[in-house]
Amino acid sequence: MPRPRIVGVLLFPGFELLDVYGPLEMFGVLPEHFRIVTLGERQGPVASAQGPQGVVERTLDDPGPIDVLLVPGGIGTRSLARNSVVLAFLRRLRPAVEYLASICTG
Repeated sequence: MPRPRIVGVLLFPGFELLDVYGPLEMFGVLPEHFRIVTLGERQGPVASAQGPQGVVERTLDDPGPIDVLLVPGGIGTRSLARNSVVLAFLRRLRPAVEYLASICTG
């Protein structure tokens, strides 16, 4: 059996809960095919637009291998679109991932 694909999801202040956890539920029901990791500028908790926090496991400086990258939407995308660290990460990672998907306003 081939190795599970690694699905990375970018967490940032103000991310939309449904944009993260809706798609991750789909991947999460197939653990033999997908492994989920959370990415962000710093490890630790990050508040969503609705308040509950997600936890960043891997930083953008050291994301490890990623096959699928999900970028959620949310009010936080307004400042994310001007974040040079995140934009540089996306440019650097894009050629290496099989899929780069944005969700809603992501």
